[in-house]
Amino acid sequence: MTDKDFIPKSFGIGSFQITFYALFILLGAILALVISQHRVKKQGYNPKDLENLFLVAFPLGLVGARLWYCIFQWHEFYHGNFWEAIAGCFGFVDGKFEGLAGLAIQGGVILGVVSGILFLHKYRKHMKILDVADAAVPTILVAQAIGRVGNFINREVYGYCVDSSNWSWLGNWFVKQMSYDGVTNKLICDSPNQMALPLCLIEALINIAGFIILSYGITRLVKGKELRGVVTFSYFIWYGLTRVILEPLRNEKFIMSVNDSGIPTSRITAIVFMVVGALLVGLVFLNRYYLSPKGKGLGKILAEYSNKFNSLPRWAKILIEAIPVSGWFNAIFYRLSKDNFTCGVLCIVLGPIFWIIDLVTMIIYDKIIIFAQGEKLKTANNVETNVTPSEENKEEDKDE
Repeated sequence: MTDKDFIPKSFGIGSFQITFYALFILLGAILALVISQHRVKKQGYNPKDLENLFLVAFPLGLVGARLWYCIFQWHEFYHGNFWEAIAGCFGFVDGKFEGLAGLAIQGGVILGVVSGILFLHKYRKHMKILDVADAAVPTILVAQAIGRVGNFINREVYGYCVDSSNWSWLGNWFVKQMSYDGVTNKLICDSPNQMALPLCLIEALINIAGFIILSYGITRLVKGKELRGVVTFSYFIWYGLTRVILEPLRNEKFIMSVNDSGIPTSRITAIVFMVVGALLVGLVFLNRYYLSPKGKGLGKILAEYSNKFNSLPRWAKILIEAIPVSGWFNAIFYRLSKDNFTCGVLCIVLGPIFWIIDLVTMIIYDKIIIFAQGEKLKTANNVETNVTPSEENKEEDKDE
């Protein structure tokens, strides 16, 4: 079998070819943007304010997806020469660009969301971050679903072998598409009466269902209840649960592991997504129904965090910093407490680096170094700015 026997992977003229996989990723991202604009417009914001955010978050999301894949699949690139491995991560093999085969959605979500948050904080101060996140983050599921269609065309990210007769109602073309590997064009299963489970399309349908549930179910349940962030954090629960359920059904060649050690990084990350999402949803409800009525909002507690940390005995502070997880979280909370928002959010991605820096400075200087400190947090909860959505047209764009 050759590529001509299946759905074409690309189109174009001569050597200039556009792959359908790349096209579907771009199409999914644009559709997510359009839906997000519609949703923020209903919140009273100018939908055009998301366009530049998209131009920042989308490419950085792709960078994050590639970096995540390279880090956890390093064994695919490293064969004794470090610089050749780095070149391979950028798609170069023996000096020739062979394309960027391999993206991990988890890294794309993390870096894309973080970059979007930083952009909003810097250039869209009239927009509440959690409002925009609740409108935009669920649309990531739409982009992921369309991207999975690209996986189907590439004949990749499929599951274990199943009886092809159970799927014959979709047509012989469908069975053939899921019977041959997209790289070798050889039969995936030992028996010609079997095909690979179309896991990419199953996940696409689950993602669409998740978008509907988050956008029209949970959004309506929390509407008017001052529960900002619940929809956003529920995305992480949904996505994590989806991957935990589907990951064991994957063909083993598509299960990511740390340096081919057999440790399933995708499943571990999915569990982390679920746990973090559930904790954050719990914090939103705790803040709304327990802390805020007592005048102790999460914002106020966060604002006092650095002072409470500094008041601890030196041995206790070093102990917190010596443990990677607690040191990572402390790096985030401490900088947010000092109103260093940008650095605090960056700690989410660059936590290990800040953890090492903080541990060293704590041992040597008995303090955490803040690279830049903003104004003190002004309120216990989300800060209400003087600029309202209705007034935003009077503001000049300050995008850089």
